[in-house]
Amino acid sequence: MKGLIKLLFQVLLLVLLLLSCFIVVSIGLFSAWLYTYRVFTQRTLIGEIEVSEIKIDENYNQYFELTYKQYKKQNALETWILGNRNEESNQIEYEKSFKIYGDQFWIGGPIIKFHDGLILLNFQTIYKIGEIGGKYTDLEKEKQKTIDKFSVFALNNGYEDWKEIQNDLQSENFKSKIYNLLIDSMQLTSAGKFVNNMPQKYILYITNTGFFLDEK
Repeated sequence: MKGLIKLLFQVLLLVLLLLSCFIVVSIGLFSAWLYTYRVFTQRTLIGEIEVSEIKIDENYNQYFELTYKQYKKQNALETWILGNRNEESNQIEYEKSFKIYGDQFWIGGPIIKFHDGLILLNFQTIYKIGEIGGKYTDLEKEKQKTIDKFSVFALNNGYEDWKEIQNDLQSENFKSKIYNLLIDSMQLTSAGKFVNNMPQKYILYITNTGFFLDEK
């Protein structure tokens, strides 16, 4: 009888040990999945956009007024300690207003995306806001735009300082090989919205795949 009780006790201990191992492994796998999901889906606030309602000029052309406010970037130490800031803590570094002809707007620029392994190590996508503009949904209206209504504007000195990086990536030199060990792709991306009959406010984010606009 004592031998049976001892055997049952040992079996119970083994079951509890296996159950504990299963729980620990499950928590570890879930934590790893949660971290991976957060890293690959995180959004960093970089600015905000205020758009007026659609207006009509003296020649019956549609236009709207747009104000772009760019947030001051965190340095690497701030990002590591504080993480991504919320709207309330962001400081406006740059603000500019535009009169744009069209019924939709877009904002964008070049981004450098790192390989997935580096993203897991918190290497965030490098970006630059280089251009903002607008256009008509109607292609005929867009074609009829005159030079004074050509609604594309450079921001932050445009793309000039990125062309050298692009040339290095496409060359066969030593610098290109180093870049390619780290960089998955360099591309131009943009985010846009239609303009309607009411003023709108948007928050601009950068993600690992490009720019993203969300209503404020």
